[in-house]
Amino acid sequence: MITSNVTTCIHQAFIEQAILHPNKVAITLDDQSLTYNQLLNQVRQLTFVLINDKGVHPGDIVCQYIDRSIEMIVGIMSIMMSGAVYAPLNSSDPLDRLELLVHQVDTKLILVNQMSLSRISSLNVPILDISEVIESYHILTDAQIEELSKVDVTPDSISHIVFTSGSTGTPKAVQIRHRNFMAYMETHVIQTNDIVLQLTSSSFDAHLDEVNGALVRGAQLVALKNGGHFDFDYVTKTIYDKKVTFVGPVPSWLNAFGKFLNENYHAQQRVKSVRWWYFGGETLLSSTIIQLLPFVDEQSRFFNLYGPAEITVVATCHEVRREELSTTVSLPIGYPLIGYCIYLLDEYRQPVVPGQLGEIIIGGVGVFAGYYGRADLTAQSLIDIDGEQCYATGDLARLDVASGELIFIGRRDYQVKLRETLSSLELKLQDIFIRAFRLPSPPDVRTPFGLLGGTSLGAMCALNLIRQEVTDKMDISLLFTNPSVKALAAALEPILCVTESGNKKEEKDDDDFSFRPHSSWFIESLGIVLLAWQWLWPIFMAVRLEFDFLPMLLIPFIHLIQFPVFLKLFGGPFPRGRDTLYSWRYYRLWFLRRQWSLNTYWLGHLLGTPFYNTYLRLCGARIHDGGTQWLIVALRRFGAQIDDDVIIEDMISIDDVHLITIGSHVRLSSTSRIQVGSPLKHCNT
Repeated sequence: MITSNVTTCIHQAFIEQAILHPNKVAITLDDQSLTYNQLLNQVRQLTFVLINDKGVHPGDIVCQYIDRSIEMIVGIMSIMMSGAVYAPLNSSDPLDRLELLVHQVDTKLILVNQMSLSRISSLNVPILDISEVIESYHILTDAQIEELSKVDVTPDSISHIVFTSGSTGTPKAVQIRHRNFMAYMETHVIQTNDIVLQLTSSSFDAHLDEVNGALVRGAQLVALKNGGHFDFDYVTKTIYDKKVTFVGPVPSWLNAFGKFLNENYHAQQRVKSVRWWYFGGETLLSSTIIQLLPFVDEQSRFFNLYGPAEITVVATCHEVRREELSTTVSLPIGYPLIGYCIYLLDEYRQPVVPGQLGEIIIGGVGVFAGYYGRADLTAQSLIDIDGEQCYATGDLARLDVASGELIFIGRRDYQVKLRETLSSLELKLQDIFIRAFRLPSPPDVRTPFGLLGGTSLGAMCALNLIRQEVTDKMDISLLFTNPSVKALAAALEPILCVTESGNKKEEKDDDDFSFRPHSSWFIESLGIVLLAWQWLWPIFMAVRLEFDFLPMLLIPFIHLIQFPVFLKLFGGPFPRGRDTLYSWRYYRLWFLRRQWSLNTYWLGHLLGTPFYNTYLRLCGARIHDGGTQWLIVALRRFGAQIDDDVIIEDMISIDDVHLITIGSHVRLSSTSRIQVGSPLKHCNT
């Protein structure tokens, strides 16, 4: 059994840091700042008011409805110092949900500030404006401070409540003890010299990882203005100005952040100070980190974290190695933290064989105290293993036998029965399919890759990976006649066992392919020579003319103008989903794609100029006046008309083009016209 030796509460650890570093800056928000001593004085002042004026007692639940601000930080620590339980309310929630949460936990009081007071005043609950308390600032006497120190709070006391999303019904109030959080912090990377960005919304438990994590370690906390986390220019400037060293975003936020950095040169040097990148809350893909790598310091470290709110923020951790990013799509969730233990059990609560699928059961120092007022749900979620209370997450994972790390699979609710396990060959092929076809999660083993979004080029990638990692006797016809993981594994087993090749499976789905294509070494070599020639001959001519100024200026123009010329020469419809691999159509697109990639070097310098859209028109895009789009497919064959000021970042191929879906709700079919002002961001087929 894992036991905790924690003897300190969260607010007590903060007081210790304030005594050690009284003049150190504790928190900043734009031009505002408080030292540890100033913050401690404000916290004590509010705590005194809570206890003596509002009658707050240890164990009472005090909700806080405050947007990102210094008052939010003061409120969190004051509630805990008073012995009460901190319960955050999300300012973006509708009033009826707020009312539900407030009455669900029998809140004693709601803390607000001047900005949030008007939005919640209609609730029939006592309200205290923190701003008024701070403005009436007075230093407590020694006797009053001594009175605060006698408040009956122990490490076993509940420190805070986190509300789950409640997507399947009434939200659950997860109760976390002081000792849960302090034991978790013993494994944390935050140190006294760190500067922590407060990025997470108060509706997620990770905001306490940032706020309390910084203050109990004596680090500096950098808060953002309300809504500032959506303003990436503001975020990067704050990181740069404050020299932030710790950032803990969710992967979806980081995807948008990485796109911003790629498109805004002025911000690309602003995040070099960050040493620790903590990712959690969502599946982390290698591509998410890869897009960030050009802009971070070489010594910065990345961590993929996993843990539901019921186990106190995080239970497992995987430190991402840069060399694994090119070979792994979905990153593992790693090993359990010190003080935690992980069990993988089947539906009968029996351990699964290493490599097989099992439900994640978590034990150790972070396991919560139960759901407030829901003993029935608590009994369902907490199970006894060797005399220890463990939390049944409902999440599925498997153990990577080679590395000993956990691979997250998904929710149990959406999976097949746990005892329907995969063979080692099927697991290997499943991993290859993820990488080759760029899938966000492990595919169903019975689904053909064509239905998973796989392309012919992805199939070639899968073929190469199977030859490298499974058997060099793999033939491409096997992949097309056995397009699912399960069918392919069945076809490969006889080969791996050196049996008769005639045992290969011949059944195929309606969506598979029955041809056996062969690449053309001659055409590919000719194409490479032609690409090199069309790129080098203008440079060669400039050299012959002794680098005169005018010929040098003409080099990019000649490079760019050659693409529409070759587009005209290689006219005709592009390959569709069932066109033969390595056909003439395939190689025309193969050549044009590579030529376009070469042109993007010059186009990057023309972005935003009038010539940019003129050039795109020359390449076949139909562009008119007034639009605000970002990424549109420009293929003249389909007659799409696109409003102006469109920035087309790349040309992509589309299989079976009958319908183009742009963004979330806009659809562009053949010969359609996008009206002025359509805010389009992404393109899928």
